[in-house]
Amino acid sequence: MKKADFAACAEQRGLRVVNNIAYGVVGNYPVQVQLVQDANLQVVVSLEEGGEGLDKTSSKEIVKEIRGELQVKATVSLHNGRLTALVGNPWGKAKKVEEGLDDLLSVLPAVLHRRGISPQKTCPICHREDCEMLAAFDGSYQPIHQGCLEGIAQAAGQKMAQNQESGSYLTGLLGAIIGGLLATIPAVAVIWFTETAYSLLYFLIPLGVYHGYRLARGKMDGIVLPLTCVLSVVFGVATDIMNLAISMVANEIPLKYLGVMLTNGEVQRLLMGDMVSSLLFVALGIAVTWNQISRTARSSMDDALAIQQSAMVNPLAGQDANRY
Repeated sequence: MKKADFAACAEQRGLRVVNNIAYGVVGNYPVQVQLVQDANLQVVVSLEEGGEGLDKTSSKEIVKEIRGELQVKATVSLHNGRLTALVGNPWGKAKKVEEGLDDLLSVLPAVLHRRGISPQKTCPICHREDCEMLAAFDGSYQPIHQGCLEGIAQAAGQKMAQNQESGSYLTGLLGAIIGGLLATIPAVAVIWFTETAYSLLYFLIPLGVYHGYRLARGKMDGIVLPLTCVLSVVFGVATDIMNLAISMVANEIPLKYLGVMLTNGEVQRLLMGDMVSSLLFVALGIAVTWNQISRTARSSMDDALAIQQSAMVNPLAGQDANRY
């Protein structure tokens, strides 16, 4: 199912779509609906964590009851006040997605209402009740105070402004270089003392580059990720060449012949094999630090804007959530 078709399908059912995720209130429960990999449908219902009827035994009974009433096969879980249902549709047929959505939006609220389970009513920021708004926060659609909502945007804006004022590309670059050099020490030390290369240690290089840039107060904007990738590759290749130099010293070959060795076809073939393995672990290091790299001041601001865009007036405001 295409994202545009999913958006139209969700809007027809009274949900609001922001960045390909649908939000709304169904049967007095805040819900978030997402199309995963263009085929699978995930629905998350926000409940009052620790509320009545949500103990471990009751939660298992609720999950079992929901599975029994659904017409479609679904993976259902209930933990920490989040009821999550995932419907698989490997063929991605639009009709199947629509049928699954209708089934989920009908059965989930019905079972919860029948068991007297309360929707979430406390704000995730200040943990107080009487929330005037609903907004996407921390993976689900939750009630939130207008003031807390504005505070998220203000904090993100201040963080970005502070970084733009005090951050420096130059100091960040120097820090990244120093961090990258320090991160190559384990790999170089191992081959120096054991005469064995461990490509696994190369995954430390992206961490060193990124944290060096950050600790040196580099500007945390869109340049962070490409800079980390480029410097990580450079240091990875340089470390392989350093390993070759160490091997030459160990075999009593003068370093002045390093240039000659690098032009030797057999040496180039072996070096390329080492580089492929090394760069695979460099890529692993980038993947491991992806979340840290992407959490720049600007991405925090983008997240805050996405939360603002998903916000709507809470239709449950002023109601007694305990009556459900």
